[in-house]
Amino acid sequence: MHYILDEEGQPKKELDPVKWSEWFSIADRHIKKTYIPNDSDEMIVVSTVFLGIDHNFFGGHPILYETMVFSGPLDEAQYRWDSRDNAEAGHEIIVQNVLDAIKCSN
Repeated sequence: MHYILDEEGQPKKELDPVKWSEWFSIADRHIKKTYIPNDSDEMIVVSTVFLGIDHNFFGGHPILYETMVFSGPLDEAQYRWDSRDNAEAGHEIIVQNVLDAIKCSN
């Protein structure tokens, strides 16, 4: 099932695949993005986005948001969420997990 974000940033179903693809191609789907400097001169990025496609393949609440870590000790870690509120809260938890992992590796 395809979803877009309405004017208030809330997901709504989009049944027309052409309308969905037009929206998806130009939409700013970023919910949060955090840059964390690392001792190895690399920048770690924690990014949370609206997926636009339900990733819950087993029924229940649609999974429409994803947080990923790029670089650092949790590189390629991926977490998915069923609501914007959970995605925003989860993003902050993942940022703290990255900071804790950096601290433990030093």
